Amino acid sequence: MLRQFGSEIAEVYSKIQHSEIRNLEEHLSKLSYKIAVEIAQMNLFLASIMEVPYLDTQKLRGKAVQMVNNSRGYVPLREAIKNRTEIRYMEDRDDED
Repeated sequence: MLRQFGSEIAEVYSKIQHSEIRNLEEHLSKLSYKIAVEIAQMNLFLASIMEVPYLDTQKLRGKAVQMVNNSRGYVPLREAIKNRTEIRYMEDRDDED
């Protein structure tokens, strides 16, 4: 009888644990989405203000992805400064024509 009761408790505990993990996954997923939207909004805002050409933003994105992958998700400011890229703004390109 004690074994049966113990296995029932273990089963209930397992269900609770799976439910809590599922809730945590859902919460983290929503937070990640919100953060991604905020970052995208800031990037759009900066690109609009600075009038950065599309090709330059794509190059910056590629470099950012590479840096994040190489550093396992964290790029310190010191690294970003070392790897900065010159950006030619749209108004600079008009002067050359």
